[in-house]
Amino acid sequence: MTWEPSSLSFLCGGLLTIGIWRLLHIPSRPSVAWWAYTQTFLFAALAKLARTPNLADRWAEPALYKLTHVHNVMTLVGMTLGALVAVPAVLVMLDLTGRRSSLRLAAAIQAVIAAAMIISFAASAIPQSPASSYITATVPMPWDAATWSYWAVFLGSIGAAGLVNLILAVQAFIVVRRGSFAVALLGWAITAGAACLYIANKIVNLAVQQVQGDQPDESWYLHNVSTISLTLLLLVVGSFGITLSIYPLHRLPTRWRRYRLLRKRTDEWKAARSARPDAVLPNLPVPDGRRRHLWSAARNPIAAYSLQVELADTNNAC
Repeated sequence: MTWEPSSLSFLCGGLLTIGIWRLLHIPSRPSVAWWAYTQTFLFAALAKLARTPNLADRWAEPALYKLTHVHNVMTLVGMTLGALVAVPAVLVMLDLTGRRSSLRLAAAIQAVIAAAMIISFAASAIPQSPASSYITATVPMPWDAATWSYWAVFLGSIGAAGLVNLILAVQAFIVVRRGSFAVALLGWAITAGAACLYIANKIVNLAVQQVQGDQPDESWYLHNVSTISLTLLLLVVGSFGITLSIYPLHRLPTRWRRYRLLRKRTDEWKAARSARPDAVLPNLPVPDGRRRHLWSAARNPIAAYSLQVELADTNNAC
């Protein structure tokens, strides 16, 4: 099956654009959550691009085979990136639910996952099997232990991340219950639940294929498994995209109003501070006039509120 749904390609292109934009605007002290969000956008989009037939199978795979004499390298790249998404996805949920996390530990786990994927791939029959968008169709059955290990690392990483996200999201939703944050938690729970269903479907698919062997595909499930997998994948990516849209739909209008206030009156604010230093609120520098800094200052109401308070105090003293 080589059909590429435009909606899925559009969503992945949007995630890639967001990830690149974030890399071009790295804050001075990026947090663990900042890196987790950025990695999630980039890895998810690149993993899908690496498994896009028109790009991977037609162009990249033949070129890589000439260099390495190894089949299915793009499959390894795409599946490894997909497995690596599991780590920042958990970090994002830990941040959303107020739990602490470690970037070093996350990087170490990602290194272990990548190494396990590469080693099991090299030891399996996949590199010698004909290149295919669906390697389960070309790897000889029954599979050897290395091939099962390869799939176990991939499916285990995503499945564990989905289960952890689902548990954390449901626990937090039970506590919050109302508001935009509760809606976002519900969206994360749906995304994680869809990911768990996708992994469960894949495990069943692999098991059925092993039992079926070289016999004709007579079951309804095997005839429709590609459609089922694609539907679940669309649900994962679609619910993820919708969840990400909750923030801009709810928060951006208010942030835009604060940004316009800061942009309009920052010069006046600086002049008031020079004229009345005794009215300056402590520990709050005035953002410079660059639009990016003003937009960052508008993330929360502190700067806009302080501007109004200090201007009011200065005017009342005159």
